[in-house]
Amino acid sequence: MRTLHPSSVRDPLTGVFNRGHFDDRLAAESAYAIRHETERTNAAHERLSYCAGEAGR
Repeated sequence: MRTLHPSSVRDPLTGVFNRGHFDDRLAAESAYAIRHETERTNAAHERLSYCAGEAGR
């Protein structure tokens, strides 16, 4: 879609991305960060729980 309408996401005078584009990217990147942070956190908890359990033996 971006290649069809590049002027819809950029200011025609300055060429800078507009607010709508910023809002779309922020939402997409926030969702990505939340998904991947949750996966990493769960993996870390699993590793640490296993190590802590083994240390008590």
